[in-house]
Amino acid sequence: MNTLRDLALSKARHAAVRPKLYRGWVMAAVGFASVALVFGTTAAALPFVYGAVVAEFGWSLTEATLLFTVKNVASSGAALLLLGPLLTRFGLRRLMVTAFVATGVGMSAFLIVDSLPTYYLAGAILGFGGAAATIGTNLFVSRWFYRNQGFAVGVALTGTSVGGIVFPHVTVTLIDAIGWRGAIAGLSFFIWAVALPLYLWKAEEEPGSNEIEPELDGQPAEHALLPTCPALSPKVGEGIGAIYGTKTFWTIAFALLFVAAADSAVFQHTPLILGAAGIEAELVAFSLSTMFAFGIVGKIAAGRVFDAWSVSGMALWNVLLAVSIALALLVGEVTALVAFAAVRGLAHGGLIPKPAVLAKHCYGAALMSPVLPVLMGVWLLGAGIGPVVLAALVDATGQYREGIVLLVALALLAAALLHRIHRERARMPASPEAVSSRPPVPTAYPRAPRSPAEGRTS
Repeated sequence: MNTLRDLALSKARHAAVRPKLYRGWVMAAVGFASVALVFGTTAAALPFVYGAVVAEFGWSLTEATLLFTVKNVASSGAALLLLGPLLTRFGLRRLMVTAFVATGVGMSAFLIVDSLPTYYLAGAILGFGGAAATIGTNLFVSRWFYRNQGFAVGVALTGTSVGGIVFPHVTVTLIDAIGWRGAIAGLSFFIWAVALPLYLWKAEEEPGSNEIEPELDGQPAEHALLPTCPALSPKVGEGIGAIYGTKTFWTIAFALLFVAAADSAVFQHTPLILGAAGIEAELVAFSLSTMFAFGIVGKIAAGRVFDAWSVSGMALWNVLLAVSIALALLVGEVTALVAFAAVRGLAHGGLIPKPAVLAKHCYGAALMSPVLPVLMGVWLLGAGIGPVVLAALVDATGQYREGIVLLVALALLAAALLHRIHRERARMPASPEAVSSRPPVPTAYPRAPRSPAEGRTS
């Protein structure tokens, strides 16, 4: 009896001390599902719409791809002007729910597209929803992580890559079966039936100090919320707007603008670039899926690189982007096509966590909420401009070569700008006196007002 009793107590004690999964990883999984089904669907499907609308309406390539520019200008405008105040006033949960609803409505709006104005209107609605979802997911996951922020955000954002593996094939199948309008609208089912209910069920947007202790390495929560370089944050008596007038902030902003323009231009034109090289539609879809598959590796690897090397690691990733774009000049050969898809996937995937990691590494968790929407607005503006500029160059020259060379140059310029930021941060003081000159920061994220009936389940 005593032997059985001792064995039972031993097992009970072992279970009691067994470490639990950090709850932040559950939140990262929720973020993964959100971006896979909200952002991954549209990102994978829209490149297949351009050729369909050119064939049906006789629009130019510039008019067709301008949809993406309208979408991203709407995203940028929302990020720069609306989402910060909405986040402050209503909180992250309501912002995320709005993102799901707006994206679903925007996808359904393609059912009524019969002219350029309605085509662009659908894109603008998608733009607002996409900006809210992207910023919301970055903030949501980042609030749970400190030492592993880049890795966790990268893991969550691999949802876009998983969505990109699946949805190009789903989109092609649906277009063949019910046309491009029904295909885009039909993909919104995954938002209404899966993404939105899952988020409402599991998401916890505002962790307390005790909940984030496993990520703090024994540091007090108020220290973890401070910027890594206090000289970048506003001094006592200055408003948050003081950040936006600094040379450092604008250097970061232009680096994001250039790299987003280069990456987005190639991404949105990939089916057209491969088609111009004589590659068949099914092989194009396979190449896109390959890119998204390598994008999973890219997001996770880049997250580790960014956590370890911070801004200098991001500069190196921009160089990888330049190499991946240059490979587009060689895609006529099968070996080069495989290399292009693999390297493009790595480079594109690794760029996705960058704005969130830059915001937190340079300005700290306490300032991340106001800074990230602005940086994401700049990123989305660049992503909207790039594809239409490349389309205009193709319309003018009849080929992609000149445009690809320009995009390589932009990626390298962005790398040089981030390297400059790395050097500036290395020279900035992080002394106790510098820290003490900053305004006090909260030990947990501020909570938006809630009605008594509103709750959160876990």
